[in-house]
Amino acid sequence: VGHAKLRTFILETAKGEKRWQQHHKGTYFDVPGPDIVGPYYLVTKGTWIGVLATWMRMAPYINGVKGACYVGVLSVKEGVERMIRAIELGESFVI
Repeated sequence: VGHAKLRTFILETAKGEKRWQQHHKGTYFDVPGPDIVGPYYLVTKGTWIGVLATWMRMAPYINGVKGACYVGVLSVKEGVERMIRAIELGESFVI
């Protein structure tokens, strides 16, 4: 799941759903679980950030959010690498 060099956390929501997160330089972000297929989207600015699978999972974090920033990515690996770069440049944060 996500980037091999980053620690992965598995959280369980109140609804019993599992949620995978990774951490880089003080920033936590979501990544799809191992059996989740795309399409994948990278959200670097929104009400939550991460690499998310499907428009339906991503939309609540960006729709109607002024300054939201997102892009489609071809793979989870690409999304996580771009997220790391955005965090290091100070360009990824929760709005």
